[in-house]
Amino acid sequence: MMRNSVVKTINTNILEFSSSLRIGDTKYLTPLSIALAIQQEGAYFTREVQRRHTFMNYDFFTDPLPEHLADFRPNITRHNKGDIKVGHINVIGATASSTIHIGSIKHGDVVSRVKHIRHLLDTDEE
Repeated sequence: MMRNSVVKTINTNILEFSSSLRIGDTKYLTPLSIALAIQQEGAYFTREVQRRHTFMNYDFFTDPLPEHLADFRPNITRHNKGDIKVGHINVIGATASSTIHIGSIKHGDVVSRVKHIRHLLDTDEE
């Protein structure tokens, strides 16, 4: 059953890194985001740091994801009484495969993998 999605206003400051804003019905939603974030005290990243920190150097990015929970089929009775109506939505930001969605989703498979590394100077090096 298709319904209309009506939104009076939506304010969104930031959508980034495989995020989306969707109004209406979606059959399949499969955003993917992988990120390697490196923070280093000091002013410069050397070529050595760049070579050491690549996606292929971390099993985290290639390890299989955990299996989904076994299918659960709840007994659902739906009473769709007209359109989806929303007055005002205010979103500060969405990132890394997130979705702001007004409507129905038939199937969603969302993946976000972020490896955050911080290199701090030893107190003796300061």
